[in-house]
Amino acid sequence: ADVMRRHGGDQRLVAPIENREELLDLQLEVKDGLLSIECQYPTEQDMEELPRVWLTGNENPWDPRVLEEDDSIQVPTCWDGQSEFMNITDDTVDTPTTTRYASADFLANFMTFLAIGGAVFKAMNGVIKSVSTATKVRQRDYEKFRPMFGWQPLEVVKRTFENTTQLAMGSLLRMPFRQHHKSRTPQLNVRRLSEMFATDTLFSSEVGLGGITCAQLFCGTKSKLTKIYGMRTESEGPDALQDFIRYNGAPYAMKSDNSKMQRGHIFTDILRKYNIKTKNTEPHKPNQNQAERRIQDVKRNSSKIMDRTGAPGYLWFFCMLYTVMVMNFSALESIGWITPHQACFGDTPDISALLNYTFFQPVYYSEKDSFPDADERLGHWLGVAENTGDTLTYWILADNKQVLARSLVRPVEDYEVNRRCPDEQDSEDPAVAEFEGSPQSQVKLDLLSEIVQSPTPVVDVTAVNGFDATKHIGTEFIRKDQRGVPAKAKVMEVDEETGRIMLEYIHGGLEWVAPNVVQEALLSKEHKDDGEDYYTFSK
Repeated sequence: ADVMRRHGGDQRLVAPIENREELLDLQLEVKDGLLSIECQYPTEQDMEELPRVWLTGNENPWDPRVLEEDDSIQVPTCWDGQSEFMNITDDTVDTPTTTRYASADFLANFMTFLAIGGAVFKAMNGVIKSVSTATKVRQRDYEKFRPMFGWQPLEVVKRTFENTTQLAMGSLLRMPFRQHHKSRTPQLNVRRLSEMFATDTLFSSEVGLGGITCAQLFCGTKSKLTKIYGMRTESEGPDALQDFIRYNGAPYAMKSDNSKMQRGHIFTDILRKYNIKTKNTEPHKPNQNQAERRIQDVKRNSSKIMDRTGAPGYLWFFCMLYTVMVMNFSALESIGWITPHQACFGDTPDISALLNYTFFQPVYYSEKDSFPDADERLGHWLGVAENTGDTLTYWILADNKQVLARSLVRPVEDYEVNRRCPDEQDSEDPAVAEFEGSPQSQVKLDLLSEIVQSPTPVVDVTAVNGFDATKHIGTEFIRKDQRGVPAKAKVMEVDEETGRIMLEYIHGGLEWVAPNVVQEALLSKEHKDDGEDYYTFSK
């Protein structure tokens, strides 16, 4: 009775009910190739009220040792052709409790059948392999992964594999054991973005605060999420890519044009490290890069905001940061009237930080001072300071052109004017503004971030004769900056009218110097600094 229907059985189990003359007919189900009965854990009330059914003999307990192999049976090595293949019938069973035993002839016939069938299958398999040239995709054995998922159903495990990645599948263990000081799976240490991003570099005709002359923009091809990072030179593009990945995540692909920086080995190595596919546009086809159009939108909106607010030109990058954040938190019809932030990350953003102020709006910010001095300073609101403080922390431009991160801010109202607010032209704030958009960890946004309007230096004619400064653009050397601190300086450009040379310091400051300063630095080769490509000027 307890045999599958496909094998000629009834696929059911009949058993007597205790203390009754009735029989219980249980229909069996086939799951994973086995006959099974759907059960549930009984309650105390079930144990008291429901009848009991013995599925095995209560008087004669079942002993599985009776099924052990009998060594006395001799299995012949070949089939003599006389015995029947399955010499076992129901006639050999005396009573329902009698144990069934297979005869020696049956075992011999069965072993011979396996041997002959295996030989035939092996021969046929060889013929098939010699004729067929098609390849098959190896099916994953999901059954062996069920213990890793707490023995959940097979369908659950299969669907889980289809909707997840397995970038580090396989053992990363090396024998004998050895310490690993670098991450073995850097691609799994960051969030994965389920879309392709496009990137490109934009440039400005005016140097911004912090010495920023250009920026790297990243744009999601589906969500339209946009991120921008300021750079002093285009060579800082790989640093901007690292910042984008660590703040937002790693997309599955990155599209760019064919610029040297974006196809260079440093930029490419970062993409390899995080398992990001590279896609490049066709030469002379900028329209294939979605970041190109996004840059136009960012520039147009930033220009409109600066026109409406009267913000100076050196704040162009902070205005772009503000513009990009507004665009990311504005609903778009093309993506179903949701924000790009929600389309990319899946969560609903909060726009409270954008509802209090406008760009370059005059505000008072808190600056602790001793009593009875005023504890408020006058500044201008530049945007939300992401990744700094709480959600309502803002970038504030002080009167001395420092950018500060402050959370205690209020608008300048005519009826609440602070008459004691000091003039900050001579004040100094040692605060260091660390803002998203700079590849450097800390940027001192003080007078060093602007072109120092120093008086025209006195040119030593005897030293300049025969010296062409334009041939040394890009040369680096050590020189004391305006504060007297030795720092690495780089030749940026030469003024053809005055002959002055612009130097850029490693901290972001810019300075005009006389050409004899650079000439003497190049002639002073007293010692080369540990193989670096610049010389120390100790004069």
